Amino acid sequence: MTTTSPSIRPAGFMLACIAILAPSTADAYIGPGAGFAVLGSFAVIFVTMLLAGASLLVWPFRMLWRAIRRRTKSKPLVKRLIVLGFDGQETTITERMMAAGELPNFQRLAESGGYSKLRSTFPSITPVAWSSFTTGTNPGKHNIFDFLDRDPRTYLPRLSSTEIGSVDKVLKLGKLRVPLAKPSIRLLRKSKPFWTILGEHNIWSTIIRVPITFPPDKFYGAQLGAMCIPDLLGTQGTFLHFTTRSGGETFQEGGLQFELKANGSKTSFEGAIQGPENTFFEGNPPMTLPLHIDVDRENGHARIAIDDDSFELEPMVLSDWVKLSFKAIAGMKVTGICRMMITEMDEHVSLYVSPINIEPEKPVMPISHPGYYCSYLEKKLGSYATLGLAEDTWALNEKITDDHTFMTQTTDIDKEREEMLFTALDRLRKGTLVTVFDATDRVNHMFWRYTEDGHPAAEGIADPQYATAIEDQYRRNDEIVGKVLGRLGEGDALWVLSDHGC
Repeated sequence: MTTTSPSIRPAGFMLACIAILAPSTADAYIGPGAGFAVLGSFAVIFVTMLLAGASLLVWPFRMLWRAIRRRTKSKPLVKRLIVLGFDGQETTITERMMAAGELPNFQRLAESGGYSKLRSTFPSITPVAWSSFTTGTNPGKHNIFDFLDRDPRTYLPRLSSTEIGSVDKVLKLGKLRVPLAKPSIRLLRKSKPFWTILGEHNIWSTIIRVPITFPPDKFYGAQLGAMCIPDLLGTQGTFLHFTTRSGGETFQEGGLQFELKANGSKTSFEGAIQGPENTFFEGNPPMTLPLHIDVDRENGHARIAIDDDSFELEPMVLSDWVKLSFKAIAGMKVTGICRMMITEMDEHVSLYVSPINIEPEKPVMPISHPGYYCSYLEKKLGSYATLGLAEDTWALNEKITDDHTFMTQTTDIDKEREEMLFTALDRLRKGTLVTVFDATDRVNHMFWRYTEDGHPAAEGIADPQYATAIEDQYRRNDEIVGKVLGRLGEGDALWVLSDHGC
């Protein structure tokens, strides 16, 4: 969390810790803008099959060698270390609510263990601060100074944490383009993360959604990546808006608008969902899916049909995760997941589609380590957000969605993260577990306006139920802390921290 020095985004950490000693495949290309390259090299696939066979042959020997190496002679001071990160949790708000008795689990943690204000990085922003937490070094050593960097050859902005290679060698078969290699994806964060060091000492770590972990590290443990994982369009989060309104909105950033055409009546409409670029064909045309909407105004709902799948939506109610499968070439599909919402269905009809997340069951990019960890979580918990910045702030800024929709998205993602946390915690017998929750930061950003004098909420223009959205989020964080405290046993240690304030 943060010190109280005045600034737009004050620096600082808050750390509370307590020790309990009681009984008890295919890669893709992305950049700051759009861009997508599907792995499709037949040579790469052939070599991969050979390597997979060789790996199966040496697997028993590898397991035996690992078992020998992991024997430890000394008894560890801590059996399990659990770290909870709440991105952007503000010290001054936390202390005020603790003093008022509104955060009993944070208070219990501070009194039973310890509580300190720590200075954050400069600048005190998410990618820089979490990289320092991860590596124990300053930005000059871990090489992350901001969200974006500049390409010294072109001076254009690029992601600061990930370098994406291009595929120059292709086999041309008419209009078809078959890549003869796969694009490289490299993490630009330098210095060893502490979970790699722990792994070198045969200590297991499970790392869930810690920022700047894309592509994931390779170490003794499991990791689900976070910030800078793109959507299926290759961007950091682009929503889609389909509407019958002519002319329509032009979004400054973060959204694309498409036309809905009447299909012979005032109740039936058609459009096309635009997916990633198809690099198998000359000119990289986008992959598309047909979209059909039938509006039933009398009964107050609409039926959405995408290929062979269909479902009903009520106005201003978000759908569950919807699977979208885009055909690249025969036998190869690129799959993503999104959420949809009918935003109007009277004189005009409009449909909001969230950024299309990489599907965790069959990811087209490396979003976890080992590669099957993301699909294991999907099998265990169901579909979940994989986009690095998963909460759709842009649609709210552009007034395509409203406060209620944004809070629904944010709370649902928080619940997904909580399920991941406790799934990992239940399986962890010894070692380290780190989970970062993003909701505090997003709610601070989008609802701080309610705390300012003269905000329209006081005049009935905005929704007054969200005047306490920030405090409500801190209470949800406190509940998570309480649940973890209830599952600690002998030799466990819990740290709770944030990367900066707001």
